[in-house]
Amino acid sequence: MRKTVETVVCLWYNIGMNKDYVIAFNKGNKELAYELCERAIQSGEEDYSAYCMRGMLRLECLSTQPEPPTEEQLFAIRLDFINGFKGDRQDIARAHYGMIMLLHAMEDFDDCIEQCQKFEQECGNKVCRYFYASSLLRKPDSDENALNQALFLLESYSVKDPDMSFAAELLKVRILAKLRQGERAFAICNRLLKIQPQNEELVWLYGHLCLDFDRNIAPILPTLQKIYEATHGVEFAMLLGEAYCRSGNKEMLSALVEGLPQGFPDDAAAFLRSQLLEVCVEQAEKDEQAEELLQKIEALTEEEVTFERKGYLQARVLIKLKRWEQAVSVYRLLYEKTQNPDYLYQTVLIDIERKAIAEALSTMDELEKILPGTVALLYQRGRALKRASKTREELRQAARCFYQGFISGDYDEACLGEYTHCIDVLDDIPAIEELSVLLKKQKKRLVGWYDLTCVFLYERKKNYQKAIHHCLRAIKKGFGSLRYRLARLLDTQEQTLTYSAQYVRSNIDNPDERRNVAFYLAHGYSKHFPVIEGERALALCEKEREEFPEYTCNLTLLANFYRWGVGCEADEQKAFALYQKAYELIQQQFMSCSCTYARLSMCYEKGIGCERSRAQAVSLVKEAFMRMENGSVGTEAALLYAYYAYEREEGFDAEKALGYLQESQEHYDAEPMVYRLTQAILEKFPEVLSLRERKKRISWAKKGYIHAMKVTEERSKKHFAQYTGLYPLY
Repeated sequence: MRKTVETVVCLWYNIGMNKDYVIAFNKGNKELAYELCERAIQSGEEDYSAYCMRGMLRLECLSTQPEPPTEEQLFAIRLDFINGFKGDRQDIARAHYGMIMLLHAMEDFDDCIEQCQKFEQECGNKVCRYFYASSLLRKPDSDENALNQALFLLESYSVKDPDMSFAAELLKVRILAKLRQGERAFAICNRLLKIQPQNEELVWLYGHLCLDFDRNIAPILPTLQKIYEATHGVEFAMLLGEAYCRSGNKEMLSALVEGLPQGFPDDAAAFLRSQLLEVCVEQAEKDEQAEELLQKIEALTEEEVTFERKGYLQARVLIKLKRWEQAVSVYRLLYEKTQNPDYLYQTVLIDIERKAIAEALSTMDELEKILPGTVALLYQRGRALKRASKTREELRQAARCFYQGFISGDYDEACLGEYTHCIDVLDDIPAIEELSVLLKKQKKRLVGWYDLTCVFLYERKKNYQKAIHHCLRAIKKGFGSLRYRLARLLDTQEQTLTYSAQYVRSNIDNPDERRNVAFYLAHGYSKHFPVIEGERALALCEKEREEFPEYTCNLTLLANFYRWGVGCEADEQKAFALYQKAYELIQQQFMSCSCTYARLSMCYEKGIGCERSRAQAVSLVKEAFMRMENGSVGTEAALLYAYYAYEREEGFDAEKALGYLQESQEHYDAEPMVYRLTQAILEKFPEVLSLRERKKRISWAKKGYIHAMKVTEERSKKHFAQYTGLYPLY
């Protein structure tokens, strides 16, 4: 039983009663009221209302005593209410209500619910619905249906007492939080804060909501701090500690720990100190600092920290040090000792990070038996499959997991984000269309996502005006990362490189846009120097490599820089090594980008940083097209395919080459060589097209070449002038 007993004396109890103990109670003299109840009971007048009042007063007294109630105290209260059932209808109602409060205070929720149902049936009164709903919330086995029933009970609950009405609203917030209906819970809290901004329970509850739903807790922190300074309440100290820990506010957390008052519970103080250690772990920038913290944690005794908390902190440091297997072992041990599935889940995250995909999937199968159909598991299964995918079908499997998580998770946005990325990479137009239709119906709920899918869809359908329209709408709704895509779309629409260059120049020093700029440069625009100073471009990509060492597009871009000496001395061996590293990473996962294949093929063809090998070069181009299957192929790979078709290499078809070149021309990164190779193939293989169509396509190629040279940067023109023959890549 909880030490603090929730008791409420309802107004209806006192209506129409002129007895001396009621009068004394109404005047606030509870001691006299209790004494008068004793006299009335001892008089032998069969005053059953006195039993009910005494039971209520005894129950209320339990909330003031520091120790838990004894069995004798509880039996005496129960006996008072049992005697109350001997009276008239009003006494029976009071006895019912008192028994409900007693059962609720004893946390006997099943009996409390049964008593509430009897009360409504026998007395026709809904005043007990607060306790009915509260019992449904606090029952360990309550499911979503029970919680929705509790909400329904509170919606029909109405009392004149403003305190009870306020308490019912707070109970609604707790139920909504458990149902993960954050918006409704915050709406009620914001309304109540206008009425009672200093209410301790409300402020505490609002703070917990902010942490549970990843909202900004800063606006309520000053009030939390004032309440804690005034009360030194343990629950407020723990809430502040959690807030400081999550935000990494080491100074405030340290001050909180150092300022704990005398008599503060040892277990709570130990937990706060462990949170301070956790912040230190997260903020440790060097391995030496992490090693020191690990030794400090391992030296903690059972009096200083619990076994579970100690293990958790050890695992966090081991993760920081990238000792993955040791961290997994610690989490496994914690699971064996506590049977808490969260620790198994943590091993899944580690296994995905270290690419131990088989182990991650095996653990998720184990977790699925404990927590079937969990959205978080579907999300992580999708991540694992995505990370391990080497073919389109394997990536589709990952996409199916994300889609299932999105639907079963009541439109979970994390799953939605991964799913949209998968179908974008897969170039799966039917899936994009289907998702667009679904999201159109949820535009108010999933703000901006419909416009995002429309950008993907209309870009593929080459309806660039509509794609630009939806791109602008999505950016206004918070999808700022689409700015780079907008620049590409505008360039495509107007057949210039103006917007791409402007985007790169204006965002090169913006850390929030760094990855987009790197991505943008990596997908073709590195040819059009100088869009920015070489040193700044190199620094940006080196920083991106440091944070995302497996980002293959960035590695390929860096290799281009070292190949051409952009922002550094030209270094062909280093360029080749970076191309090779990017290629090895691509083998470990499915990628829709073929630039790495093309650039590595170029190295073997030209002997850049390696020995020349036409066979290796041809093999890489074939592999690129085999892996792309039905997906779109990058311009550089299309150019190489066309070149080898022109050279009559086995396995390369001139008609297919013209199709790939045509597709490349329609993309934003078309370049002069697309037109030159088109003309050369048509002249060498006249049988591919009819005479009329051939003349028309040759005329198009000549005009396209002139236009492409106009929009190509001067530096690229110098490289282009050095071309010998028709080899497409410099």
